[in-house]
Amino acid sequence: MRRYFLVLLVFSAVLPLTQACVQAQPHGALLIKADTTNQVPYSIYRIAANKPLQLLARHQGTYNHQLSLPASEYLVLADCSHAKVQIKAGQLTELHALHLEFVPLPQVQKSYFPLQCSQFEALDLRQSFRNKFRFWLLKPQVNLRIAAKPLAIDFKDKHYLRYDLSALRVGANAQAQQTRQKEDYFIYPQGNLLAVTKRQQVGQWISLLAGEYVVEFNGTSITVSLQAREQLTLPTASLVIAANNASVSDVALFNTGKTIYYNQPFITLPTTLRLSLHRTSLPLTLKLTDAMTITARSIVLVPPCVTETACQEQHLQFFLYEQGEKIPFVSAKIGERVFFARANVSVAIEGTQGITYRLPDSNRDTVFKLGKLKVNYSQHRNSKRYTDLLRLEAQGRSMTGNSMDLRFGGEHGTLLIAGRYRVAHYVSEVSEPNKASRVTRGSGMASEAQGNQRHRYLHPLRIIAGQTTVHRQKIIARN
Repeated sequence: MRRYFLVLLVFSAVLPLTQACVQAQPHGALLIKADTTNQVPYSIYRIAANKPLQLLARHQGTYNHQLSLPASEYLVLADCSHAKVQIKAGQLTELHALHLEFVPLPQVQKSYFPLQCSQFEALDLRQSFRNKFRFWLLKPQVNLRIAAKPLAIDFKDKHYLRYDLSALRVGANAQAQQTRQKEDYFIYPQGNLLAVTKRQQVGQWISLLAGEYVVEFNGTSITVSLQAREQLTLPTASLVIAANNASVSDVALFNTGKTIYYNQPFITLPTTLRLSLHRTSLPLTLKLTDAMTITARSIVLVPPCVTETACQEQHLQFFLYEQGEKIPFVSAKIGERVFFARANVSVAIEGTQGITYRLPDSNRDTVFKLGKLKVNYSQHRNSKRYTDLLRLEAQGRSMTGNSMDLRFGGEHGTLLIAGRYRVAHYVSEVSEPNKASRVTRGSGMASEAQGNQRHRYLHPLRIIAGQTTVHRQKIIARN
């Protein structure tokens, strides 16, 4: 008990001495004057060391209100600026904040005003403000960014600076209400591709400095020149690609791979689009100025599969051609639905590309159920005659052209659009000198001379949708 009692006595004796030391620490005062009646705050830190910089004990002050501080060196952090002050014991230190004001257009309601600045470079302290139009600075020269556009401020001998703002927005289109596209846009100063502002909703104003800007909206862009105190609304245009049988995931592509959903209004700036409905190598060029609707046609080729899960023909392709063109503008797999918006279109199938079927322009959606041709052959040898070509020639309605060398004896056969064809068998004859050429007619087969030593034998056949047609062919080989 005695030892415990003595400890209490020692503690009670030391405590008043510690309090006396704290109370004896000298204080000074700081007053930052500003042209405002609002409670505008600033932050202040005591500098414990300069190299390296060490800050202690953050305090909160308010403009036009005196703040009592222990005597020391301090760092004051305010809007987009800072200042170092020395607080001396028993003295009042005064600073004057400079007033910077940005004035938006009075007729623009709820505009978005983005501002960025550096508060203290040594610590890489940056500030971002939204819809703040009044600032009180502790330095006469500062660098700001208004919607990513640089602005150098220099008060010189003034205490107040004012900048009048302009306003810009992308207008809303009435058809945009149900679109699945994101209806927003963003702006950056012309020539500065790395500086991009926050995305803006269509119809929302953004306050800007006068100057040149690039506006990007749904994959399109336009350069505008904004004058001082100008209120500018950029009009919009809409495009609808009307397509039957399009799923919610089907999209068309335009320009640099941007997507458009079928049957949904796509809203953008008036522009010229390069539109690809199905990975086409020849995009459509559309001049979009207002509301436009284009009608998409479609085609699907259905192979004669035993089951959909084991379809050996779906790896083959088909091709779409414009009239008079030898290069297809679309290639796709058998069984895949293809959308396009062209007239005078023909379709061909891999393996028989030379045969094309002209699609009726009156048909918006076309479904072809394909048939299959399988050629079984027997080989015969002859010293004077041999087969040099076997091909298919189109005879059906709306079909033209012929295949290259026909594949025969294949395991899977050749896919064809249902219709009438004929097999052309070309046989060359090795004739003796000065011997007149002959025209040979075989049983049940028509032939016509194709030169002195070559004969053409024709055999008609019909391809039926969903069925396999077997053609037996004699092939002559030279000894």
